[in-house]
Amino acid sequence: MKSIQTYLSGALLLSLFACSDVLDVRDASLINPAIWDSEQSATLYINNLYNEMPASTIISSSSNPFGAHAQFTDETLGSNKYVNGEYTYSDIAVFNDTYYGKIRRINIALEKMETSSLAGDAYNRIVGQAYFLRAWAYWNLVAVYGGVPYITRSVNPYVDDSTTLDPPRNKTSECISYLCDDLDDAIATLPASVTAYQNGTSQYARVTRAAAAALKGRILLFYASPQFNPTNNPARWEAAYQANRFADSLAKADGYALMVGTTDPLTGGFASIFLTEGNQNKEVLFSKAYDVSVSRTHGWENAVRPYVAGLSGGMTCNPSWELVKAFPMSNGMATNEVGSGFDSTYYWKNRDPRFYATIAYNGCTWPLTGMAGTRIWTHKFSNTEKTNGTTTGFYCRKMTNASIDKNVSDKCGTDWVEIRYAEVILNLAECANETGRQTEALTLLKAIRARAGILEGDGNYGLKTTYPEKEELTALIMNERMVEFAFENKRLWDMRRRQMFTHDLGSYKKLNGRKRWLLETDLKYPSGVITPAHKTNYVNNTLIPRRDTIDLDNRYTVYFINKFSQSIGDVNYPINVPERYDFFGIPQMILNRSKAIKQTKGWGSGTDEFDPYE
Repeated sequence: MKSIQTYLSGALLLSLFACSDVLDVRDASLINPAIWDSEQSATLYINNLYNEMPASTIISSSSNPFGAHAQFTDETLGSNKYVNGEYTYSDIAVFNDTYYGKIRRINIALEKMETSSLAGDAYNRIVGQAYFLRAWAYWNLVAVYGGVPYITRSVNPYVDDSTTLDPPRNKTSECISYLCDDLDDAIATLPASVTAYQNGTSQYARVTRAAAAALKGRILLFYASPQFNPTNNPARWEAAYQANRFADSLAKADGYALMVGTTDPLTGGFASIFLTEGNQNKEVLFSKAYDVSVSRTHGWENAVRPYVAGLSGGMTCNPSWELVKAFPMSNGMATNEVGSGFDSTYYWKNRDPRFYATIAYNGCTWPLTGMAGTRIWTHKFSNTEKTNGTTTGFYCRKMTNASIDKNVSDKCGTDWVEIRYAEVILNLAECANETGRQTEALTLLKAIRARAGILEGDGNYGLKTTYPEKEELTALIMNERMVEFAFENKRLWDMRRRQMFTHDLGSYKKLNGRKRWLLETDLKYPSGVITPAHKTNYVNNTLIPRRDTIDLDNRYTVYFINKFSQSIGDVNYPINVPERYDFFGIPQMILNRSKAIKQTKGWGSGTDEFDPYE
């Protein structure tokens, strides 16, 4: 069994308390105080806090982070209320009493530890995790709403006054300050390695001081970005740079690094980030562990695999043509760059190795367990995807494990990676660029590209030696983030904080008003094949038996025709994400119950509203 923090026995936990429903009652005094004098029993309480926290920042009710929100961006297609500009504050289900109940349980832990007899490292390990989890919980609110009530003590309705029971929203600036305070406390108390937990037993899904530093760097990067910083205050960028520089130094000092290896799309260094668990994975700083042996699973494999290798067909997170083109060539040049060598017919040739680890295309080799053959065919009338086939011409193979059998593809134990060292590097690169440290930014980008397997060339991995316009390098960094973190629930948040729905960013044109594209691979029938019956006979009896032997790199056009078209949903409803989505409105049920909480500016009547920019 995995040695991780996320599992606890309900019976054991309940035996530690004086009441069977103690985590749901309002009176914190009902928790047996003796549990805080033992690291073992206090850890069980902390385990429950881990379990309650979202695995990733979300604005929807889905609990599965894999591929979250990709349909809200240019990663994949999907007509929905978000991209259609039809969201109301009722569609955002993050701010609620249940979520604040989770925060209250974190506060209880911190309060009870104030009188604990634990000392030294044992004490620090408990409070450090609690500080991190409180910051993580609040950040998932602030990223969506801006300022929220930042409550740091458990509320007791039996003794607290009305102001304490019904607090107003803290300013966004105050929340950012509190978040940094909590994470500074976490950095100061958390261990440098997961091996420091429980007498050296590896607890690899627990947080470390480097994870806390990385989260602080992420938060300050957001706070410096246009979403939070419309006047482009340079002091915020400098603060973000320093935080991410510290996170990078601390992570390296504590043994974190990029996973390296071959460029094989199934087993290479990039693919291994998501399949290697425990101390062997030096890139993961913060993750949510899943484990088949205790029925803590998800259905990512089934959601993205073709029907022949899964249970229901892979219609989830089918890559868009925009994402396909976003990956550089193997020489590091952009596909739209003169001399890159990109060919929209032979689009898969000579690409960034991350392309092959992320995207499955017509005729590619993808040997999935339970499937006859080793190649995936997405062409029209393909027998490999008769049910629920790709909607874009491509499948997502990111974070997949080819060894998982198709019969259990809906019950997978692959861990979710929320923060990895590559993000620290790219966060720092973006901040370096914004603060006039372009040389440092380029050095960091080269490290990411070198690990990816892009050709070194003249030593710049396809990058220019200098970028006269800062915004040009910013756009390149955002594209690098798009391909590095595809389907890792980073793109939506990057587009929000950089306001890429509503504003151009260098060569990247705003997404609003655009229509995403897909590829339909048609067959080129040979002379003499005319009637539908003849076409069917050709496909079933001539093409299918021999297609696995086709040299696609040279004879693709003998058999196939690429037809590009716009997504039907986008044709009817071009993307239209309002600027007010930068900060969402508070649900009406909260406003009805909490009179001190004001509605977010732009979501209410226009009078006496909360300004998220303060």
